[in-house]
Amino acid sequence: PLRPFFYKESVDKRRFLIEMDLNAEQIIYYEQREKTTKNPFLRARYLDLLWEAGEGFCSLDRRKIGLSTGEEYLKCAVLILEKGDDQWDFLEFLDRAFEFAAQTQNQDRINKCFLLLKESVEKFQNDGNTAILFRCAELYIRAKKHKGTRCLPDNYFQELFNITDATREKLL
Repeated sequence: PLRPFFYKESVDKRRFLIEMDLNAEQIIYYEQREKTTKNPFLRARYLDLLWEAGEGFCSLDRRKIGLSTGEEYLKCAVLILEKGDDQWDFLEFLDRAFEFAAQTQNQDRINKCFLLLKESVEKFQNDGNTAILFRCAELYIRAKKHKGTRCLPDNYFQELFNITDATREKLL
């Protein structure tokens, strides 16, 4: 229940909540819940829902929602990484944080996301899980292609892949 929202049919054909499922009263409810909850996982979900509801449905400023949502997803990713919880969940939250940083063109947050990704790659290489490392590389490549992350220097890409090259050599 604390995973990021997905607004489409999933692989197993379950349908996740989408903004059209909500009426104005429910949007107001989530605006209030977002302000009162201290749980970053729930706050990220509420803010994400308000972001997806779009302008005209939510009384909050869309850019502020995007900035806050990205911040909460980044907090969640940090918490998951610190606890050593599921690496795949960590990457889902970090992916969403990257997405919001790009959409709001928040260079500081883009840099923080990259540094967290780099830190996680360094941590994951000791586990010997190449699949998670390839997912880290994929996440970076997707983040780089986002409109707002064009300002991400190419040396970030090289830095990340130097780490994965070292990991590849260690595992072979």
